[in-house]
Amino acid sequence: DLLHDVLAVRKKLLGEASPLTGSTMQTLGRVLYFLGNKEEGTKNVLEGAKVIEAAVGEEDPRAATAWNNVGYHLKIEGKFDEALPWYEKAHNLREKLYGSQHMHTIMVKNNLAELYHANGDTNKATKLQKEILEGLETRN
Repeated sequence: DLLHDVLAVRKKLLGEASPLTGSTMQTLGRVLYFLGNKEEGTKNVLEGAKVIEAAVGEEDPRAATAWNNVGYHLKIEGKFDEALPWYEKAHNLREKLYGSQHMHTIMVKNNLAELYHANGDTNKATKLQKEILEGLETRN
């Protein structure tokens, strides 16, 4: 299939350790998962994050994006406890790099709120949603 071909080309041209290769792995993983190949899909999402983190380091915004992708994937799988540390890592780094009012930080904070809500922790979800709304109000 096309994404497998794209991944093979990226590995050949950029190497297996390229952050672009890792990003393609994550994209392929999401597609495979939604097409029903859940095991291979999850494997690619997780391995892609490892490739990206190894290539760019733990202080690069691309690592935060990769971690957010893993959190989202695990949330979709219903693995809320496993998704939480990935979202938290992504949020902490984005807040450190961009500040609490940056849209990338707010996006991950919203993902955390959705995760808490899906896991039945409406108090934490509501608290984060209020923080997001207050932050957005101060931006305008």
